[in-house]
Amino acid sequence: MSSSKGRLSYKYAKALLESLGDVGVEEAFLALGNVKSLLDDPGARSYLLDPTTSRKEIIEVINRLLGELPGIISVFLKLLVSKRRLHLVTDIMSSLKELDQLSRNQIDVFIRTSTKLSEEDEKVISDFVAKHTRKAPELKITLDDSLIAGAIVSFDDYTLDLSIRGRLKRIQRSLETADNSAEVIQ
Repeated sequence: MSSSKGRLSYKYAKALLESLGDVGVEEAFLALGNVKSLLDDPGARSYLLDPTTSRKEIIEVINRLLGELPGIISVFLKLLVSKRRLHLVTDIMSSLKELDQLSRNQIDVFIRTSTKLSEEDEKVISDFVAKHTRKAPELKITLDDSLIAGAIVSFDDYTLDLSIRGRLKRIQRSLETADNSAEVIQ
């Protein structure tokens, strides 16, 4: 998070998380996600981020399109609009998710698998990640038809390739290394 945009988004996310109170993080994600969806539309983005559009008009448009927002979220969005920081919504959402996971000592674990995992397989992966990270794993499983068998597990900066394709690549590399070693010996 070396960029000033990242630091600024982090500060906004931290302030929002600290002031959520009764409003849950999920409600905040939902509201910010709706604003992000507005900003994903090129026409709406152009209008909402146009410096010549009055801040009052921007807030009115957001309220009209998104309806009644929880108090603190409404105040937060008004702050972003008043400071012309609405373009940071996506980065704020990412920072908010990270901060929320840190506060709950959780970690996202992304699993690509060729078939649906059994509960036992999910538990083995969860236990492994929990042991190595000392965090509660939150599994995000997607089926990937390109995998012949097995799974690819990613968390933090680690990737465990437990697929057949991964095994074949490791065998190929070891054979290539063995070939190179044999040439040196001769």
